[in-house]
Amino acid sequence: MKHRKPTVQKTSEEYGVAALALQTGLSIPVIRMWERRYQALAPRRTATNRRLYSAEDLARLLLLAKLTRHGHAISTIAQLSLIELKQRSEAVEALLPPRLRSGDGEHQRLFLVGTGLDELRSDQRMLEGQVVANFTGLAEAKAASKLPQADLLVVQTENLFGETVALLRGVVKRSKVRRTILIYHFASSVTTVALARGIGGLCLLRAPVSASQLWRECVVGLNSLSPQALPVPPGGSDPIPERLYQNEQLERMSHISTALKCECPSHLAEIVQSFGAFERYCQHCEDRNPEDARLHDFLHRTTAHVRRLMEEALRHVTRFEGLEC
Repeated sequence: MKHRKPTVQKTSEEYGVAALALQTGLSIPVIRMWERRYQALAPRRTATNRRLYSAEDLARLLLLAKLTRHGHAISTIAQLSLIELKQRSEAVEALLPPRLRSGDGEHQRLFLVGTGLDELRSDQRMLEGQVVANFTGLAEAKAASKLPQADLLVVQTENLFGETVALLRGVVKRSKVRRTILIYHFASSVTTVALARGIGGLCLLRAPVSASQLWRECVVGLNSLSPQALPVPPGGSDPIPERLYQNEQLERMSHISTALKCECPSHLAEIVQSFGAFERYCQHCEDRNPEDARLHDFLHRTTAHVRRLMEEALRHVTRFEGLEC
């Protein structure tokens, strides 16, 4: 790609390197290195040899930062044109979960705690979010006199200890967040279990966590706050179809040899058993987790409908073979 030649004429919109770093989330040394080693940017020089970057430089840098966070090596994309960078960016977004768009156009509120969350600080516009609080650690957040309300809390810390449970629970309660992502390096199983049981809507991630994985978890967490309408399951609100076979009957059928060269009766019996087990699991989850009750009711009804179809197929095969029991 041929960069424009630096010019001494001032353009309408220019930035210093500090402003560029602030808007992209990249450090000044990284910006300098990309410019020097890969010729990714072409700033103009003032009479005092100060670099000034254009709006196009900013747009390029935002795209370069995004693409490198999603696995692209800077050496392979630094020389691409702005149009090519946008195309690469669109291809990356196509592989990620859909972004949350609130009906009233308001941004989702992000609460960040930790020093290793630069990806989210620079990607908050991609998430259609707004960082409403930013602390270096949980202790600092706890000591704050007031915490803003937020939709998603992301915490990055080195290690988890017993006191982390109460500390995190206090921050969650004060900020009224419904989803929390906790990234950690080391912890005992006792602590992680206590966290999972004590804090609703918590997602535990063991470091290292890639930028794309963190971005994906944030999108999933935010999307879960505004669940989409589920399609109508087969049978709609009709009663759950009764089972045609009991477990004992299916167990016997799965071991019976038949005159068929294939083993369809045995396989069908195993499939019906699996559907029955998953059906019971979904039914149990309906009562255990009220927030997900609607989803598990959909899964329960859908599975029951398919289970009944497979039972009817099994009945047809067993009657053909004279194995009805």
